[in-house]
Amino acid sequence: MAKQIAKQIVYTIEYNGVDGRERTTVDFASFSEAERDAEWERLAAAYAGAAAAGQNIYLYLRKGEKVVDPEAAVKAARAKLDGIDRLVLEV
Repeated sequence: MAKQIAKQIVYTIEYNGVDGRERTTVDFASFSEAERDAEWERLAAAYAGAAAAGQNIYLYLRKGEKVVDPEAAVKAARAKLDGIDRLVLEV
């Protein structure tokens, strides 16, 4: 019998475009909340630097959490690959 991996919490940084109305995409994901928060701080510093340089930076980013089944996520990801992708990734 195959070992079943339990569902896990994934900590994310999600993006909704420059006006907040685009489809949500996950720009960053980690099993560690601390790792996600470190990336959040890195992004905040980068955007603050860009704004200080006079660039208009209006992005709708937010922290999120999702419960995922890692095995199901792997199956779904593999199903989306074409033959070249599978060859390059050797899956």
